[in-house]
Order: sequence, then C-alpha cells, then structure tokens
Amino acid sequence: VNENLLFAGTELGIYFTLDGGNHWMKLGSGLPDVAVRDITVQEREKDLVIATFGRGLYILDDYSALREIDQPKLDTHDALFFPVKDALMYVQEGSRYGTGAAYYKAENPEFGANFTYYIKELPESLKSKRLK
Repeated sequence: VNENLLFAGTELGIYFTLDGGNHWMKLGSGLPDVAVRDITVQEREKDLVIATFGRGLYILDDYSALREIDQPKLDTHDALFFPVKDALMYVQEGSRYGTGAAYYKAENPEFGANFTYYIKELPESLKSKRLK
C-alpha cells in the first residue's frame, strides 16, 4: 500500500498524488469539472466515494490499483497489470409495484471480471497515423 497516496477535492474536480504531494494528477474517470465537497473511502469494497456540489455522488469502484502504484513504477514500466478483484454473479429480480424504484436508480456492474491496467503511451490509431 502506498502511504504517500493522497486525494484533494477542489473547485474543479479531484486530484491525487502518489508521492506525498509533490506532483498532483487529475482523477478523471467520468467525473465532470465540478466542485468536490467531500471524499471518503469505503473500506470493505475499497471504493473511493466523492460528493460534489450540485452534481451528486460518484464512486470509483475498487481504487486498490492506486494504492499499489507509486511514481517509480510509473517511471520504469511501460505497462502494468494489477490484481483482479473477484467477479460476482447475481440474479436481478423483476420490478415490483410501488414508487421506491422511481426515486433512485443506479446500474449494477456488468457480469464478469474487471481488469485494471496502466499503459504509459497509448498505441497510435490508424486514423491518427493517416492524419499525419
């Protein structure tokens, strides 16, 4: 676990550092440029929970890859593959009468395992090669 991993919520999103605050990187993952008001870690699932001003709540599922990486690894490896979290299977029940489901709705994770990896430089697409 990287004890130098820190998170900071700002008026324009959330940032993280792997080296105790010397270098900060923006954490994107679908989070818009919005004021982050609160950050907490859900210990059991290793989720990073981000509360924003006016845009709701965002959850980064299983942020354990950020806990295991450090700047020297990023500098010395072209690609990294992180441990895979156990895949879960579930059976979704049919809807029932009532208004409970009308107030809140979030998608369940898709079936299968999620793989977390890091690639220093993305491969160049054929389209970008043609545009050169």
